[in-house]
Amino acid sequence: GITISGGEPMAQFEFTKELLMMAKQNGIHTVLDTCGYGEQNHYKEILNYVDLFLFDYKLTDEKLHKEYTGATNNEILANLDYLYNNGASIILRCPLIPGINDNEEHLKGIKEIIKKYPLLKSVELMSYHNMGRDKASRVGMEYKLSQIKNADERDKQRWINYFAGEKLNVVCN
Repeated sequence: GITISGGEPMAQFEFTKELLMMAKQNGIHTVLDTCGYGEQNHYKEILNYVDLFLFDYKLTDEKLHKEYTGATNNEILANLDYLYNNGASIILRCPLIPGINDNEEHLKGIKEIIKKYPLLKSVELMSYHNMGRDKASRVGMEYKLSQIKNADERDKQRWINYFAGEKLNVVCN
C-alpha cells in the first residue's frame, strides 16, 4: 500500500490525485493523511481513489484553531462531514498537546464527533512530543511550542479514562 502525507497532500492536489489514481489502477491500497483543509470538490474528486483517510482533528474551539493553525476549523469539519456521509473509511486522529488542547472542551468535542459519526474506524489520541524542536532549529525556524512539555503517562491515562465506555475503538499512542 501507499500512504500519502506531508505537510498537507491536498496542498499539491493535482499530484496527489494523479498518484492516487495510478496507485488504484495498479491495485495498490491507498491512505491519505490529511488535516482536512482543502476545497471540498477536491475531496469529491479523490474519494473513490482513497481506501482510508487518516483525518486530523486538532482543536474544537474555532478561535484557537485559527490561532494555532492559521485557519478556522469550519472547512475542515465540513470536509469530514462530506467524507463520512459519502462512505469514506476514516480514522480520526487527535493530536493532544498539554496546556493547549487536552482540556475538557476539546475532549468533549472529540466525544461529540464520535457520537455524530459512529462508523468511524477508530479514534487515535496522539500524544504531543517535541521532536520537531530540533528540526526547526536546523532549518532556522522558530519552534512555537518549545515551552510545552511532552505528554506523560498520567496525561494519556486521563485522556483514555475520559473516553471509557464509548462504543468506538479509542486508542492513545
